[in-house]
Amino acid sequence: MKIMVSGKGGSGKSTVAALLARALARQGRDVLLVDADESNFGLSRLAGAETPEILLENLGGRAGVREKMNSASDANLIPIINRPFTMAEIPAACLTEASGVKVLVMGKVKHFGEGCACMIGALTKRFLSNLEAPADAFVIVDTEAGVEHFGRGVDGATNLILAVVDPTFESILMAGKLAEMAAQAGVALKLVLNKTDLRIEAALRAKLKPEDIAAVIPQDDALFLDSLEGRALSAEPPALTELARFVSTFGETSRAASTAAPPPFRTLK
Repeated sequence: MKIMVSGKGGSGKSTVAALLARALARQGRDVLLVDADESNFGLSRLAGAETPEILLENLGGRAGVREKMNSASDANLIPIINRPFTMAEIPAACLTEASGVKVLVMGKVKHFGEGCACMIGALTKRFLSNLEAPADAFVIVDTEAGVEHFGRGVDGATNLILAVVDPTFESILMAGKLAEMAAQAGVALKLVLNKTDLRIEAALRAKLKPEDIAAVIPQDDALFLDSLEGRALSAEPPALTELARFVSTFGETSRAASTAAPPPFRTLK
């Protein structure tokens, strides 16, 4: 199952992605945590893992990936780029592991004037579209803030979108836009209320559809201090254990309800 974690900047989406990945691993699931945020360098650290070699660079950098994409065809099938592949085919140098969670970094903008993040988005879309993960495995994707990943069509390759909502009006507006675009993509979306107390939770619920809320995560000073000090996240909030159960059940229900044969593979050009 492929899950996109999205939201406005500062909502806590990277924290939620890392904690959800660890909670699923504690349930005995195979978990791949994908860092698809080209401008945030902290996801590996939050998960307690070393930062692996960046996939974009392993595949030859922007120029190398562009060349592979341009040369890909039905007669020239390239793993990740234009043919299905398994987790075992991901370059070993591009994976690190901590607490049962494998971590992969798609690409980063590192230098002044190196160009936009479009190639990173294109690679992420192809990676998710072509990855054939086991039915009981979870691929948790931490996206860049905002909605650009929807514009690139990345979310269409996922099974569920989790929109993280913090107690700000801007986050509520963002949740509405994400829900609208998820409906256009044909992908289910659920909300995760973050940094709450009883009063804030009630205020957020009054502005959102109750049936869309999958989890409520209270404000946690331990998580805040870990992030501030640059440490791996040490807390295991019960709300994340419940969220892991929710997505596990969602995945099982979705697989049971899907009776149609999968569409034939199409080469992405």
